[in-house]
Amino acid sequence: MRGWIVLASLAALATVFTGRTTIDHMPTSKQVMPPHAFIQKFDFSDSERLTKWLEQQNLRDPSQISKVWYTRYKLAELLNETDPQRACSHWVQLARDPLFPLNELSFLHAHSTCRPFSADINLLSELHTSEVNPWLKNSKLNIMLNNSMIREDDFDTMRFAFEKSKLALPMREKVNLTKLALEKARVLHNEEMASSMEARLYKLAPRYTPKPSRLQYLRIANDLRRSRNFASAIDYYERIVSHKKFSVAEKARAIYGIAKTHKLMRDDVKYIESMNRYGRFIEKKWSRNKKNKSLTQLYHDSQIRVVRSLWTKDQAGKARALLSKLERQLKNSYSLATVYWLKGRMREERRHFNTAIRWFEHALDQPGISEEFREDIQWLLAWNLYKTKRYRQVIGVIEELIKDTPSDFRKSRYRFWLAKALENSNRIEDSNEQFRILSGEDSMGYYGLLAKRALGHPIQLKQTQKLANMFFDDTSKYGFFNKAYIEWLVAVDENDVGGRYLNHVARQLRQSEKATNNDWLELFSYYAKNGEYLNLFKQLGGLSGKDRERFLNEYPELVFPRPHLQMVENASQKFNVPAELIYAIIRQESAFNEYARSPADAFGLMQLLPKVGKMMAAEHAIPMEKTSDLYKPEVNIPLGASFLNRLLKRNDSQFIPSVAAYNASEKAIQGWMRTRYRGDSIEFIEDIPYSETRSYVRLVMRNMIFYQALGQPSQPIAFPHWPLQLKVAQVEKQGD
Repeated sequence: MRGWIVLASLAALATVFTGRTTIDHMPTSKQVMPPHAFIQKFDFSDSERLTKWLEQQNLRDPSQISKVWYTRYKLAELLNETDPQRACSHWVQLARDPLFPLNELSFLHAHSTCRPFSADINLLSELHTSEVNPWLKNSKLNIMLNNSMIREDDFDTMRFAFEKSKLALPMREKVNLTKLALEKARVLHNEEMASSMEARLYKLAPRYTPKPSRLQYLRIANDLRRSRNFASAIDYYERIVSHKKFSVAEKARAIYGIAKTHKLMRDDVKYIESMNRYGRFIEKKWSRNKKNKSLTQLYHDSQIRVVRSLWTKDQAGKARALLSKLERQLKNSYSLATVYWLKGRMREERRHFNTAIRWFEHALDQPGISEEFREDIQWLLAWNLYKTKRYRQVIGVIEELIKDTPSDFRKSRYRFWLAKALENSNRIEDSNEQFRILSGEDSMGYYGLLAKRALGHPIQLKQTQKLANMFFDDTSKYGFFNKAYIEWLVAVDENDVGGRYLNHVARQLRQSEKATNNDWLELFSYYAKNGEYLNLFKQLGGLSGKDRERFLNEYPELVFPRPHLQMVENASQKFNVPAELIYAIIRQESAFNEYARSPADAFGLMQLLPKVGKMMAAEHAIPMEKTSDLYKPEVNIPLGASFLNRLLKRNDSQFIPSVAAYNASEKAIQGWMRTRYRGDSIEFIEDIPYSETRSYVRLVMRNMIFYQALGQPSQPIAFPHWPLQLKVAQVEKQGD
């Protein structure tokens, strides 16, 4: 549905639909928008009261039309379960009204609610033959599938399940729909459709293949692993290993698959055993044909995987020994860049910084290095030079990195440490100039905030309109938005449809050369009003750095939203956790999606594991009867705040280890504090070995600071001291 409703052209349509009450004259564009003041004042929970209110209205008065629409919509929703026949009547009236922006959606609701034999529904066109807008296709197919199942119509159930399975859905749902279509095709003895459905099912989920050929074993094993059917996955992998007709590469992938399966099962002993088996298997094959280039590459890559597995499981000594062996075997015959890079990382971990530097320099001298890998090695070289206070060399390496990197984020990272190297070289003016550039280029980023801190500059957000007060002209030059349509979707809480509609608009904007910043701002504001923050962040991230900075600076509430404000403030007071920190964690964990569920089975806004939720619920008498309660903000937010409180208490109220522990294991963090903290908390964050946790700490800190600034919009704030406070730990002596 593109462009604005043209009210004049709709006047002629009003007479087409029989039974619709006419109005005295056409409403204005403002009169067809949702009645926001009316919505806030009126109680829409009592169906009888709403019915009486409708009966008392003058339906010919265009000034009342939006109130009538909204009341009828909410009444139909209330009656859907208790009195579907009455609900049907209201849905049909809304569907037949050409002036109502959501008449098409009401048409779908009518077909979902009304009985097939209803006289009212027969006044509407047949759903099967009706064309709907692309963002409503999923809703239409849901209704058609549900209705066909109620009617026990196997043919329609088959075809609608098949059609829906082709949409962009989670894999599990696509598989289940295909299985349903296959089941009905077999009931109907429709051999052609059954064959087609079987082929589709076995492609989506190879594990369902009834009599797989040998060539399908690896795909089946991988699929079984992904579906967490671990025993069967290992059985198939072992079949591959023991079968004579599989190639060396296929057998290697199977043994590696066994190792990954044990890793998913959290069986560290069997994981390491399988990784060693993987390495030995390929070494044995390579030792018989060392001149084979493909086999040499496979051998190199396999040993690197084994090394990394040993290193991450606290077997660094064995990992170093294996690297030295690999270096001796492949020297002068294969690039050793990765070997030397890993040797450098391991030496760095042991605080042998000078030795690490030499390994990184050796790595850079190796042939065949990709640009991305070369940049990574150069950064580690610069970072270890920094830790040995060779600032002149640091400056030279980082200046090259800034010039060459294609990444805005990495450029900010490099510029910050360039400024610090200049500062430590007593080149204060040059250092401050770099900080000033950085605070302008990355004003809303972690390193930009650190630059403001270094310069002593305050953090202040521009005075902008509140989201609720944002208003856009009711004209759209290029027809990207139907504003009445999206306003109504938001008003009646049709969030799923609203999200799909906004994604459709986003695709139009990306494909158009005429889209303006105002069009993007409008899209972002509607994403926020609809609660679609993850999509907002994704679309914002796709803009140019300059445009992204503009939106971040001028409309911070779009990027740092504060839904569920009262719940967050209550949890903050009860558990003595800053509200800004709670919001910072929510933004990073779930992007405000209360129904978010991670692959690790973390639920809701702050992504709590069920065992953590149950533990905190029991400890603080927070009602949580079942795991799905974690999807409720009123349950999840206090549980998450109580867990944050526990982490803060365990870590002496220190931000960095507490936030890191929300993302990684506390044991790992304690080890990092013991071996990597050298008295500077910013350096410690940079030295966190897990890239995910390092990024997490940086982003949560950035988020929290901006939430603090949003809480004081009329005055600037200084960079807070608390996030960077760390107690001095015992430092191991440098080894060389």
